Amino acid sequence: MQIKKIQIDGFGIFSNNRVDGLACGLNVIYGPNEFGKTTLLEFIRRMMFGFPRKSQKVNRYQPTKGGGFGGVLKCNLASGQLISI
Repeated sequence: MQIKKIQIDGFGIFSNNRVDGLACGLNVIYGPNEFGKTTLLEFIRRMMFGFPRKSQKVNRYQPTKGGGFGGVLKCNLASGQLISI
């Protein structure tokens, strides 16, 4: 499976952001400290494996700049089928 596009409606510091043009293979995300690299990784992780329960004491990454909580990952499967998570 390959992630092709990331649409973040609201998650942590991100609001109405999109990452397009992810290439096949390795993609490197870089930037200065406090730029949102870990927040982006956590968004992908939670979209793929689930969000924590409200009873768990972890950072919930509530949207700080508005927007609806969540987003979409557009992915290509090995069969070539395009899916949205």
